[in-house]
Amino acid sequence: MSGSAEIDLIISQQTTSASTTQPSGEAPFAISLRPDELTVRRGELAQFSLMITTTGAFTGRINLEAQGIPPGSTYIFAIEGLSVYLRIQTSQLTPEGSYEVIVIGRGDGYEARDSATLVVTSGTQASSPTTSPQVTSQQTTSPQAAASFSLSLSGDSVEVTRGGNARISASITGSGGFSSPVTLSVSGLPDGITISSDVNNLPPPFTANLLISASAGAPLGNHTISVVATGGGMTRTATLRVTVRQAAASQPSVQPRISVSLSQNSLTLRPGDRASIAVSVTSDVPVNLSLSGAPADMSYRFDPDRLGGSGISSLLLSPGSTTGSFTLIVRASGGGAEGSATLILLIQPPESPGETQTGTMPTASLLELLIGVLVVVILLGVLALLLVRRRALSHPAPPSPPNP
Repeated sequence: MSGSAEIDLIISQQTTSASTTQPSGEAPFAISLRPDELTVRRGELAQFSLMITTTGAFTGRINLEAQGIPPGSTYIFAIEGLSVYLRIQTSQLTPEGSYEVIVIGRGDGYEARDSATLVVTSGTQASSPTTSPQVTSQQTTSPQAAASFSLSLSGDSVEVTRGGNARISASITGSGGFSSPVTLSVSGLPDGITISSDVNNLPPPFTANLLISASAGAPLGNHTISVVATGGGMTRTATLRVTVRQAAASQPSVQPRISVSLSQNSLTLRPGDRASIAVSVTSDVPVNLSLSGAPADMSYRFDPDRLGGSGISSLLLSPGSTTGSFTLIVRASGGGAEGSATLILLIQPPESPGETQTGTMPTASLLELLIGVLVVVILLGVLALLLVRRRALSHPAPPSPPNP
């Protein structure tokens, strides 16, 4: 077969014959890569044609893969009508040398491959020793660069906790004047994991920030997903490993404990009186003291009104003119916790002039009363003695009779 005929790739369906029957277990199709050797200068486009020949009634899908592509180069499989081409775009960074390019076809569990040699030079001429001048002319007049794009991720793995999020970026870069919009999608996501993008369906270059979210029931462990970029009839795929971990158990917050006690729980006062009550606080955090329930005209204050922890403060009270019974609440608060104690306050009306208290008598008044009673008793005794003496003087006793 002439060189020019081999350059055009034709996918054909052939009937099995004695000359084409393959041994059992071999792939029911064959791949032929032409030309066998091709020479290009750095920065030029190298194009190989592929011929796929099937045997029997094989009609399955064949996936193509290229290996041995020179560093600094990109490649695509281009389908034009019934022809398939492997186009390798070299760059000025591609090292000079000879490279074995391998094309692998896989379908229905079978695999077939073929290889060719690509020579990259920095010379002024590009030729192939094994191809005809017609083939060489076809290679040197091909476009300088095929329009294409690439997909890259900021990392190949990411960790996310159940109920949490993680982020990774996907960058799309065009080459050869590629300007078609590129759409990002994902495949292989397990239940409970979602991925969203802040931008999508744009011409390159652009970078999309991917937000990876895991639900509380997302399966734990490693999961391999594919990030797929599609545009201009081309598809690029990048693999991402997502590791889902159990969220750390949250430690319950420890509330500080605060207790308050008073030196007395009830108190009776009159307007104008003053009283002091000791407030004892037990706490492992600083606390502020406050009072509620007092009548509006009563003055009060804590001394001090803030404690650095456990301690004692004095509550000074001075009622106004409002009378009645009041329930006062003494509070100590701090660190999100609070303790309290209750004081029952009875404010009586002012005492009227001359008013005596029933059932009680001051000690000084009782002493004065006893002294007064004693003085009266003594005066009465003296008066009785004087009366007896006076009567005796006014009625002298008769003389006693003489003794016989």
